[in-house]
Order: sequence, then structure tokens, then C-alpha cells
Amino acid sequence: MVKKFFSTFIFIIFILCFFTLLLNYLIDPLWFSSGNKIAKINYSWDERSQKLHRFIKTYKNTKINCLIFGSSTSTVINTSRIKKYNCYNFSFSGGSLREYYEILQYLKKIINPEIIVLEVNFNLNEIDNNIDRLPELIIRKKLDYNIFYILKNYLSLDSLRFSFLTLINKPTLLTAFNIEFEPFVLADSEKYKKYINNKIEINPKIEFYSNSDVFTKIKNFYPQSKLIGFIHPFHPKYPLAIYQAGKLNSYLDTVITMSKNFDEFYDFAIPSEINLDNNNNYDGSHYYPHVYDKVIDRIFLQNENNYGISLKNKYINYKEEYIKKIIFYNKDK
Repeated sequence: MVKKFFSTFIFIIFILCFFTLLLNYLIDPLWFSSGNKIAKINYSWDERSQKLHRFIKTYKNTKINCLIFGSSTSTVINTSRIKKYNCYNFSFSGGSLREYYEILQYLKKIINPEIIVLEVNFNLNEIDNNIDRLPELIIRKKLDYNIFYILKNYLSLDSLRFSFLTLINKPTLLTAFNIEFEPFVLADSEKYKKYINNKIEINPKIEFYSNSDVFTKIKNFYPQSKLIGFIHPFHPKYPLAIYQAGKLNSYLDTVITMSKNFDEFYDFAIPSEINLDNNNNYDGSHYYPHVYDKVIDRIFLQNENNYGISLKNKYINYKEEYIKKIIFYNKDK
């Protein structure tokens, strides 16, 4: 009787493990293989792991020579539109400078890119030292994964849960990817439009940080790489709030100081018609891919446009132009 019980128990465990592995293989939630094999969509989940696993799988055969780092706002950058370089976008939700720093340290042994593009958070916060969210491979400094690593991840309940949510089309984040892993924003993001007109308040005691020491370390890691920085697009209500809090001079001085750490630096948060148009974003701070196409064109000198502002050799006019645009695009406030 006992033997039969254990035999049945082991059989059930085997069946559960088999179907868990099968479902996770078909959905591929952590992007170990070619992504979702059931539907032509790959939802975002644990983006840090997803982006790393796909990079490890592809970098040897694709000759990647450009790396892009950013937060959730930059996940919609479509690297297939970049003509002169083969770029990989490491951007993920809640990304911090400390995490970009750790990933770049980790990658040093396997890649020496011509270009490194860093999104700078609009608030220019002090560096976040939390790296607990980074994948195990980075924490343990393992430059590849094996079958046991895949099995461990695809026998987990977390992976199973996400695969199930994918099957029933219940994504956890707003950014998704097609079968070519090109990003797009899900249609149901319209429900986030209610946040667009929310009032923004800035703490008058806020401090801004240039984080120059971190950028110096990155430059020392990759002395032959061109380092490009950019402040991502933001609705004009954000710089207006900084202006009203009396912190604009401090903010712009920090931007100027920070920009000197880069070979090229762009500010796409400076108020503009594009940033003001609510049809270009889905929650007041996250902009659609077509806006980031303009960012790509400006940074990589493609399809010339005047979106944003380059800070190279324009420090004197930068403050004056910024204040004029704040007043112009918020004249009815």
C-alpha cells in the first residue's frame, strides 16, 4: 500500500513537472530560446532576466557593437531602426544607474561596444545602491547559463504563473514584444490616460545629483567606447513643477555638470510640442515608440530632426532656452 502511494505520488510529481516544463518551453517567459511559440507576442515580466538571457543567446552571432540602458520609458526603443550600429537595448522597468553600472562591469569580459547609450532619469536622483533585482548570473558573475539553470527557472512556480497569464492574455506590464522582439505598447494602456492630467508637485527640498563618479568609472571600463547620455521625454508639466518649486537653476546646473561626463548629451525633456501632445504618451511620462524613433534619429544622426536639444557646446544658451519653453508651453497654466 505504501509502495503504491509513493509510486502514485512520484508519478503525479513527474506529470506536473513535465507539463510545467512543456508550457514554459512553449511560452518561453524568460527568453531562453526563441520566445513564445504559441502566439506572436512576448510579454514583459522579469525584464532584467529576459533581456540578459536574450543577449547571451544572441550576442555571439549578431556582432553587437552598441548597448542601450534605460528604465521603463526606454524599453520601447526599437533597435532595428538604428542603421549604423547593431544595438542591444537593456532597458527595463525601474532601471537604476547602479544596475547599469553592474551590468556593464559584468559584460566587460565579453563585449567592447563602440557606443554606450545611457538614459538619465529625469529627477537625476542619487545613485540607487539596490542590486538585489539583478539576475543571479550577474550577481554570481557567470557569463553563460547551462541546462540546469534553465531547468531550475522553468520548473519554478513564478515562470509557470507568468506562462499561464500569457496564455490568457493578462500581461503584468504595458510593453510587449513581437516575434522579432521589437517593442510595442499594448492597446489596453488607454486606461492609464487618466494619469496624464494629474498635478505634479516637487518637494522644495529636493536635491539633484550629477553622479559623475559613476560615469567616470563606466568610461574607465570602456575607454574606447563613445558614451552618449540622454534625458528621456517628459510632459512639460514636470519641468514646470520644478520651475514653480524654485529648483530649476539647481536642476539645470546639475544637467550641465552631468553632460560633461559624456561625449554627446541630449535633453528630450525640454518642453516641446511633441512632449505636450497627450496622444504621444499613455500616462504622462511614458511615450510611444514613434516618439522614441525621433530620439533614435537624433542620437544616431539619422533622418535629421530638431527634437530635444544637444548640450554639446551650448551650455550658455541652455538655461535661457529651457525657461522660455517652460513659459511658452505652460502659458495657460
